[in-house]
Amino acid sequence: MDTHLITTTSPDRTPATLPEKSPQGSLEKHPANQPGPSEGEEKKAPSGVRAFFRKGSLTPYFFILPGLVLLIIWVYYPLILTFWYSFNSGNLTKGVDKFVGLDNYVAVVNLPEFQQSIVNTGLYIVGLIPLTVFIPLGIAILLSKIKGPMQTFYRSVLFTPVIMAPVVVSVIWLWILNPIQGVLNKVLNFLFGVDSINWMGDSNLAIWMVVLITTWKVFGFNLLLFLAAIVGVDREYMEAARLDGATEWDIIRHITFPLITPTFYFLVIYTILYAGQWVFGTVNVLTQGGPQNTTTSVFYILYQFGFSYFNIGQASAAAVMIFIVLGLGTFIAVRYTDRKAHYES
Repeated sequence: MDTHLITTTSPDRTPATLPEKSPQGSLEKHPANQPGPSEGEEKKAPSGVRAFFRKGSLTPYFFILPGLVLLIIWVYYPLILTFWYSFNSGNLTKGVDKFVGLDNYVAVVNLPEFQQSIVNTGLYIVGLIPLTVFIPLGIAILLSKIKGPMQTFYRSVLFTPVIMAPVVVSVIWLWILNPIQGVLNKVLNFLFGVDSINWMGDSNLAIWMVVLITTWKVFGFNLLLFLAAIVGVDREYMEAARLDGATEWDIIRHITFPLITPTFYFLVIYTILYAGQWVFGTVNVLTQGGPQNTTTSVFYILYQFGFSYFNIGQASAAAVMIFIVLGLGTFIAVRYTDRKAHYES
C-alpha cells in the first residue's frame, strides 16, 4: 500500500491517524513509538560535578564565603603560625631564627613563673566558681519570684558592671582599695578601727581581691543566664507539684534545678575556661602579676613572654600548651554534661 496515512475509526467513532510507514515498512522506529523516559528518570537530578555547579547550587557558599575568609585569616592562620613558631627560636622584632624542636616547651615548663601561674589559675577557678556560678544561681531563683518593674531594676543594677571595660573596672577598684585614701580602708577604720591594709600589696590578700573584682565584673552576666533558664521552665510542672503538696524547696530541688542543669554546667565549664582571661585586665592594671608572682595567670605569663620579653618561641609554646589543655578539658566536660544534664522534653 502506497498511502502515507491510514485512517481508521476508533470504537467511539472518532477518526484516528496512524503514523507514517517507514520506507522499510516498519513502524517501530518512528519517534512516536520510541519508549520515553520514565517518571523517575525525568525527575532525577544531575549528579557529580555537574550537580554541584548547576545554577543556584553555589549561592549558599557565596553567603558564607566572607565569614569563612575572615575565620581563616584571623583564627586558623595565626593558629598554624603559633604551632610553627613554638618549634623555633626568635623574637617579635627579628622573626624566626632557627628550628629548636621541643626546647621552647621544656624551657617554659621549667620556668618557676609559669609553674606559679598554673597554681594561681587553679586558685582563680576555685575562687570564681562559687562566686560566679552558685551565688548567681541562688539570686536568680529569688529574682524569679519578684514580678514587675522591681525585677527589671535589680537586673539592670547587677548587669551594669558587665558592660564596663575591664580597665575602667580596675581603675574604680584601684581607688576603692587604695591603702592610703581608699574608700574601703576609711570605712573599716571608721566602723571597726582597723588600720590601713595594703589590699593589692599583700601576697596573701592580692589574689583574692582579684577574684572579688572579677566576680563583680562578670556576676551580672551569669545571673541573667540563670534567670532566663528559670523563666523558661514550664510552670505546669510547678503547679502540679504544688497541688501534690510540694514545698518551694522541693520544687527548686526536684524541678527547677534539674531543668536548668544545661545552663549550670555550661557556666561551670565557661568559668573554668575563661577564669584566667577574666582576671587578665585586673592583673595587668593593678598588680602586673605581683606581689611575688602571686596574682599572675597562665594568660598573663603568656602575654609577658610575647610582649614584655619578646620571646616569640616561648610565648607560642605556652599558647599551644594552654590550647591543648583547654581543648581536652572542654571535650571531656562536654561529654560529661551531655550525660548529666536534663533537658525538658
